[in-house]
Amino acid sequence: MTRRTQVDPDIPDKPAAAEPCYECPFRTTNEHKQISFEVEGVNEFARIWWDISREGQTYGCHMAQRVCAGSVNMIVNELAKLRSYGTWDQYHEENPLGLAPELIGPFLAKFSGRDKGKIPVADPQSVIMRILEARQEGAA
Repeated sequence: MTRRTQVDPDIPDKPAAAEPCYECPFRTTNEHKQISFEVEGVNEFARIWWDISREGQTYGCHMAQRVCAGSVNMIVNELAKLRSYGTWDQYHEENPLGLAPELIGPFLAKFSGRDKGKIPVADPQSVIMRILEARQEGAA
């Protein structure tokens, strides 16, 4: 699940495609990668979601020099979820692993009007809860 290795830091990533690629680790069809892939004992999905939801970073596609469509579509889904709750407090109560309040404005400005796509992507709250459950089962 790591970012592609052949990246020219002087060339900015192109905007995300409309849909995530077949191998995108954020597609629901690739859930096994989300739950099991670790780097130095840290789940890679959880680390990347932290970078997105708390630091405001976007993730680069592992296949092309562009922003990852799967990660952007997860952000768009979270923004839609937030709107469905009405207030950030209601959203945060049900989704404590969701987007940080200071990132709502920048993400809305950046991704407003973007369609969430037809290919389902991961719900970070659900995936991270499954990661924690798997770790507890492994420790028992």
